[in-house]
Amino acid sequence: MKIANFILVISLFIGIYGGFHVYVYYKLKPFFLPHPWLPITILVLLGCSIFVVAILTRGNVASPLVAPLAYITFSWMGMVFLFFAISIPVDLATWIIGKTSAQQLHLFLVSPRRTTVIGIAVVLIAVYGYMASRQINIERLVFKSAKITMPIQVVQITDLHLGLMSDERYCQKVVHEINALDADIVVSTGDLVDMQMDHLDGLGKLIASIRAPHGKYAVLGNHEALAGITSSREFTERAGFKLLSNSGVTIDNAVNLIGIDDQTMERADRQSSVNEPALLKQFDNGLYTILLKHQPVVEQKSKGLFDVQLSGHTHGGQIFPFNLLIHLFYEAPFGLSKQGDNGWLYVSRGTGTWGPPIRVLAKPEITLIQLLSEGPQQ
Repeated sequence: MKIANFILVISLFIGIYGGFHVYVYYKLKPFFLPHPWLPITILVLLGCSIFVVAILTRGNVASPLVAPLAYITFSWMGMVFLFFAISIPVDLATWIIGKTSAQQLHLFLVSPRRTTVIGIAVVLIAVYGYMASRQINIERLVFKSAKITMPIQVVQITDLHLGLMSDERYCQKVVHEINALDADIVVSTGDLVDMQMDHLDGLGKLIASIRAPHGKYAVLGNHEALAGITSSREFTERAGFKLLSNSGVTIDNAVNLIGIDDQTMERADRQSSVNEPALLKQFDNGLYTILLKHQPVVEQKSKGLFDVQLSGHTHGGQIFPFNLLIHLFYEAPFGLSKQGDNGWLYVSRGTGTWGPPIRVLAKPEITLIQLLSEGPQQ
């Protein structure tokens, strides 16, 4: 079954990503006539480079060529998607407005002038997206409750994706921003690491320098399963986080913190499914309860048993218009939403990037959650 699922995923990826390249070739062909083999060769090399990167990093094999190749590969992936996302609507609008015949439509679709303009736009957007991916936004949330006996500040990071393309400068910036917030508690809601971990010791020491007087806590995401459960857990703990793997803790008799590992952990580690509502009921002690969960999925039976669920995973779409598409998979894919009568779900856009080092209309964030006391209702 696992092999069948793997083959299905790879087939879907090759079909979609390959389709993008076929479309790009169709658009670029007029520039290379009478040598159509040249764009075919270039596109095949760029398209297949993602599999080369995957093979080279299998088993965390270090090579000085891998990181540059990964930057080229994933930057190209982002630009191909942007080209497709811009060009398709332009083609459709041209056809609909112009009411062109099939022959005229063909000429419009392969217009070198239009392709050039779109290509320039893609490059400019990609450059902007790279710069935006390095600019961290501080999102601030305030929750008031009679359950809160003293003010508490919690910082959430998620989807940092430390791995092949991570660099020390950005990690230093993340650490600086977090420490400047002077939070009581720091939480990581999954995907702290990516799939390649053989050069992360230095970055782990940087993350370990994050200050949190009342503790740092983490749950595991789907990429920790891909990177290797044992090594991911060890790295997370070396970085100073206490893992809440389907468990909880009461901090200073002031707040409950409960963590649920991503469902991929159950399959990868052959764990039995956790009974989330039962776990939450164990902490029914009248204190404010924060649920940490990687994916923004709220169990119906858990509503009313937590005050706020903090999640990530979606990256806020990362590259527009993915932020529109993720609504197909999650009811509340980013931002703050009400859950039940008194509960909330907050889904962070994430602190890092996965795949293309680009963010378009989905700036990376660190979230500061302020918990304030509110007197009982009269």
